[in-house]
Amino acid sequence: MIISKYNSPLFLEKLHKDYLYKHGELLSVEAGPYLPTQAELSWLKSFLTTDIATSLLSETTSQKLEVLLKDSPKLEWENYLTKKQVPHTSIPNVSYLYLIKQAIRENNGIHLTYETKSGKILSEEGCPIEFVYNIAKKRWYIKWLKENDSVMTTPLDLIKEVNNMKLEDSTLIEKAENYRWNRGKFKKAVVEWRPQQSNMDIHRFLHAFSAFKTFLQDSEPIAMEIHYQKEEEHFLLSKIRQFGPHVFIQSPVSLQKAMLETAKRAISNYE
Repeated sequence: MIISKYNSPLFLEKLHKDYLYKHGELLSVEAGPYLPTQAELSWLKSFLTTDIATSLLSETTSQKLEVLLKDSPKLEWENYLTKKQVPHTSIPNVSYLYLIKQAIRENNGIHLTYETKSGKILSEEGCPIEFVYNIAKKRWYIKWLKENDSVMTTPLDLIKEVNNMKLEDSTLIEKAENYRWNRGKFKKAVVEWRPQQSNMDIHRFLHAFSAFKTFLQDSEPIAMEIHYQKEEEHFLLSKIRQFGPHVFIQSPVSLQKAMLETAKRAISNYE
């Protein structure tokens, strides 16, 4: 959507023709080569010391930048940032993330080498479907389809090597594509807020489901509509269980049955 002349295609095309041109790898303007500010140089030098830079940049590129930035001061992050409740999530290797994304875009297969929970190293072929983030485990996964049509979910931090390849079986690619389309369909649950004590804070109830897409219904008692994916069902149930008898599952029946089975298993532990 064009909101001003400055992001109009005609304006940007004129700007590119009149003021910007490329000469090799050097971006220049009428006034001469672009020179980064001292603050930008300091930021870049500090960025080179982070884990993500090690994964993103090759060793040769990092060494060249370190030489170019040897006279620039480092940016002291502590003066600007305060870390609070940072989850300890591992940073996946960016190089193989690019290969997986490329395979998804081009509908290609991958040759995946990964480590299992038991420590065994496996090397298999398949078709990548999508990246999935588990809210409860704070961990990224790649979901992919094996040649025997089974869907695998592998943590990104356990992947050792990725290679793109052309799959001879085109039906596997079609199944992966269909899975991506069906993945966009959310399930819907409705839960009711039924506090047993008058002093119970409803804000705690509202905040508990903030990780999901929710809608409050205009009803009495207060009901909340929650949209979730199939693989998020266990996480949703864990949030509902926090409130015990104060929250009632109105729908769907499948979620009510899953909660009932969970309660039965919990009771059996005390028998």
